[in-house]
Amino acid sequence: MKSKIFDSDDSFNIWGCTVCDTCDEVCPQKVELTEIFTILKNMSVERGEAPDYYTTQALTILENAKAIPMQPAIERRREQLKLPKIMEPDIAEVKKLLEATKLSKKLVKKEI
Repeated sequence: MKSKIFDSDDSFNIWGCTVCDTCDEVCPQKVELTEIFTILKNMSVERGEAPDYYTTQALTILENAKAIPMQPAIERRREQLKLPKIMEPDIAEVKKLLEATKLSKKLVKKEI
């Protein structure tokens, strides 16, 4: 079964799951499919087979402690709208947590 899951040209088999839990809620057998897909995604990452968009986003979080780093234009707009400043994340703390999971070793940076 591994080859049907991991060696498939259609990575949507695993990565199409958005973790919405709908399948878990309606499954008459109470199979926790979301959990299964999460485990399969983790296995895919460890095999170096995760989609580029996934590893790029994970590396961005590892490096910036945020999925989308703040940008001056966003900060200016928030100020114009009189919105409070967004607290800067503690990058060192987030890196420490993610390093404890060995995330950086599991992610493969693909050269463009």
